Amino acid sequence: MPSDVFHHRATTPLDVDDVWAQLQEPSKWKAMGGIDEIHDPHMEADLLKGFAFTSRIAGTAYRGRATTTEAVHGQKMVVAVDTSELKAVLTVELTPIDASTQLDVSMALSSKSFLASMMWGLVSSTVGSGLPERTAEMIDAFD
Repeated sequence: MPSDVFHHRATTPLDVDDVWAQLQEPSKWKAMGGIDEIHDPHMEADLLKGFAFTSRIAGTAYRGRATTTEAVHGQKMVVAVDTSELKAVLTVELTPIDASTQLDVSMALSSKSFLASMMWGLVSSTVGSGLPERTAEMIDAFD
């Protein structure tokens, strides 16, 4: 099955602790995956462990699950995303820069179905070219 990896670097004026706290709020992840609705968030001791979600594409609702697979407080968060068509691993690494924070965002995307594989060129280019915008939307959603 085809796969690709995309990267984007952005900066927010928030400090690392504030950014980390924002990443623990399920609603802040909506922009990163083109998610329309988030359901059933799972938290453990102020750490986001996962959530279910729905994305609507061309009138069809796709359901999936996001699960935190790695979390190093104030440094790194890795979220695995699984749907019927695609799977992805989103990695957000945080670096303090004075009073602000640099976010290095990576998305490893792979196909799980014949249909997604057939449309891979379109899927991959759409996701890859949209990562900077989605990262900016996530940062804009930070309080």
